[in-house]
Amino acid sequence: MIDDFDFDPGSGRIALLCRGVTGERWIEIRNSAGEAIRRIPPNYLPHHPRWSPDGKKLTFSGNDGRIAVHDVSRDETTIIYDDNRMQAGFSRWSPDGSHLAFTAYGRHITEQGFTRPPDLFRYEIATGVTEKLTKSDNFVDRFPAWSPSGGQIAFHRGDLDEDEKPQEACIYDRTRKSVRAVLKGTTSQHFGLSPWSADERWFSLSERTESGYRTRVVDLFGQAADCLEFPGREGIFSSEPGSTDLLCIDTDEVAWHEVPSGRKGASIQLPPGVEIAKELTWHKVAFGDHARCVYFTGSDGKVYIGEEGAGCAVFAEYDEPAPEYSLQEFVVTASDGLELPAQRLVPASPRNVAVLYVHGGPGGDLNRTDSWAMCLVREGFEVVRVAYRGSRGFGDDLFQANRGVAGVKDVRDVIDTGIAWHKQFGAGRDLALFGNSYGGYLGMMAAKHPESPFSCFVATCCCMSLRVLPGRYGTLLPPGAIERERALEERSVRRNVERIRVPVLLFHGELDTVASTSDMRRLHESINESGGDCSLVVYPDDTHGLAKHRAEIFAKVSQFVDRNAA
Repeated sequence: MIDDFDFDPGSGRIALLCRGVTGERWIEIRNSAGEAIRRIPPNYLPHHPRWSPDGKKLTFSGNDGRIAVHDVSRDETTIIYDDNRMQAGFSRWSPDGSHLAFTAYGRHITEQGFTRPPDLFRYEIATGVTEKLTKSDNFVDRFPAWSPSGGQIAFHRGDLDEDEKPQEACIYDRTRKSVRAVLKGTTSQHFGLSPWSADERWFSLSERTESGYRTRVVDLFGQAADCLEFPGREGIFSSEPGSTDLLCIDTDEVAWHEVPSGRKGASIQLPPGVEIAKELTWHKVAFGDHARCVYFTGSDGKVYIGEEGAGCAVFAEYDEPAPEYSLQEFVVTASDGLELPAQRLVPASPRNVAVLYVHGGPGGDLNRTDSWAMCLVREGFEVVRVAYRGSRGFGDDLFQANRGVAGVKDVRDVIDTGIAWHKQFGAGRDLALFGNSYGGYLGMMAAKHPESPFSCFVATCCCMSLRVLPGRYGTLLPPGAIERERALEERSVRRNVERIRVPVLLFHGELDTVASTSDMRRLHESINESGGDCSLVVYPDDTHGLAKHRAEIFAKVSQFVDRNAA
């Protein structure tokens, strides 16, 4: 499938971030005729490809924390930022192509939180000089977006000291070297890939509401409260000179609206059952080579072209045969009565042992193309999945049900799912537990519970403590400093390892920013010293995604699960 893309209107080239069934990612560059002309291989662990203004170069960030530039004509990739202390990402070109803006944070987030919160950086192409633009121990600054003149850079800011404070859209002024909020608000804000109007007067942002999101356009030349409301979940501006038309993105259409009048112009209906995919805080959209033409990544992993009067058509796709399985949906009633959507992915000839796969997050979803789940199906396992509270995709009630109780209620959801599967489908069969990232944290906490119904437990990229999520304390933990610290201690993996009595297999990348290798080795030793059975596999060259060693990992997983079946 295609995870992300960028389109260059001048050359007609498109850069596609492709993902295979087993999770590896690479960038394929195609010309205007749709022919593949360049390939940036998986060893760069690429993410977020973005064209330079002249269409001759491409920047991308790696999951290993490096920033790269690829020269298309020379077919050369150069690493332009590589600091082993920092994890960098989200690089964007300045309008004149002379600089890159990106964000970076201290590579190792310890159980005490960030060693260095994310800051905004600027890199000069000609000299190779990197300048830090924001410098604070208290803020999380991410996702830069240059103004059309290049004089300002918008970014998202979260507050570590006041975690109940909503995320804000902020602007860094390069001349004044100062930061200001776009619009003071009471709810969390985000913006898309192109939030600035061409004349830099108008700025589009989205605010979270009880029912979803609303689009607001702020008059940066007016009073702070001067803002207009528009339909849709997000709005982006075209860089076309003189245009102030806003493209409003909704679940079933995109439509242009005049700013400031709000008058609706052309609209394009999205294909049935397809929404525009979202990446972190922005929808994956790019403008075409003429007015009223857009490209977007669909929720089905294909890139579409949409044109006024012509509708939408598939423009680019990457299909790799996925393992065949039947999807069976069921409902788990949690211990407190909350109904949890659940799924069984059943291959044609499943093994006698099934696997409950717990996705990452907090805030992940039951993505049917999840590479960890697909790998398990390919190995012949029936894969059980559950939208534990805090998961997305099943309404705000389920998402908000984890507020303040992360590491407690969602852990119980995992246990309840295992018990429900055994009662409904698992007669005479074992159920192993597999957790990735935050799912690994939930699995570890579930494995120590006396009612744990699992035969063994596998964790990849395991998160060991809620302390590594300092920017989300306000939603994950109870209010109040004393109560919060007590919860962090009580809900830590290391505090509970002596209770784990099922065999455990851990996989970790040395370059992982969520847990250090020393932390994982201490966890491994603590489980064994407490009478448990734990094995740890460390890959020196891999990161949080463990994308370089999937085949080896799943060979070991299959052997481990089979060996520990009843």
